[in-house]
Amino acid sequence: MVLKRGDIVRVAEGKPRPAVVIQSDWLVTPDRILLCPLTSQLIDAPIYRPTLVPDKGNGLLAPSQMMVDQIGAARRTRIDGIIGHLSFDDRERLSASLAIVLRIAG
Repeated sequence: MVLKRGDIVRVAEGKPRPAVVIQSDWLVTPDRILLCPLTSQLIDAPIYRPTLVPDKGNGLLAPSQMMVDQIGAARRTRIDGIIGHLSFDDRERLSASLAIVLRIAG
């Protein structure tokens, strides 16, 4: 399965949950992929938990937050399909949050 940055995938790690692929499209790793997990347990933390609203493009069933403070790698064998894709605006918000949390800008 070819995965691209911004794809929303289902990950079977403990409790199955959706996650966003954050790995660059040019970085192809054979075993693992970098992901940002999603949660439907919303908190007031827009800098490191940007909220996604369900729509046809992202395939989400409930409002969810990207847990930028909990990014990590998962084995590709644990990816159980692509359920959607982030919009351009949501990808931009994710990139901004990653830059702040990882302090890679400015």
